[in-house]
Amino acid sequence: DNMNSGLTQVILIKFKWKEQQAAGNSLPFNASLNYFSCAEKKTTAMDQCINLRAERQSYSQEYFTDMEVKKNYWIGYMAIQLKETARLVENDKEKEAKDLVTLTLKETVMEFPGTTDVDILRIKSIVEDNWVKFN
Repeated sequence: DNMNSGLTQVILIKFKWKEQQAAGNSLPFNASLNYFSCAEKKTTAMDQCINLRAERQSYSQEYFTDMEVKKNYWIGYMAIQLKETARLVENDKEKEAKDLVTLTLKETVMEFPGTTDVDILRIKSIVEDNWVKFN
């Protein structure tokens, strides 16, 4: 089986609470997922409702209890930052691009101090290569 063809997907969602939604409150969140199973040759629908609890926003991503989820979130985050860096450079905003790359590196070091995780290090290396281009 080709496991790189999208057999497993992860969806991570980050919510921003309105000011009037104080910490500790919760709101219902309804999600629906529809997918086609090649193995079963049918479409399946799943619905779930959960209550999301508002937490005070902190810099750290401490709300991740599963380090693998945190790692995958952070890899996606760094990829988004790289894409935004490219967009800024294309629009002749090199100072903003440099600042974004610098911030991304600082955040990564804070979130994964002294990491030896090869996946984090690989993407971090790409970000570092872009930082070197600005210096």
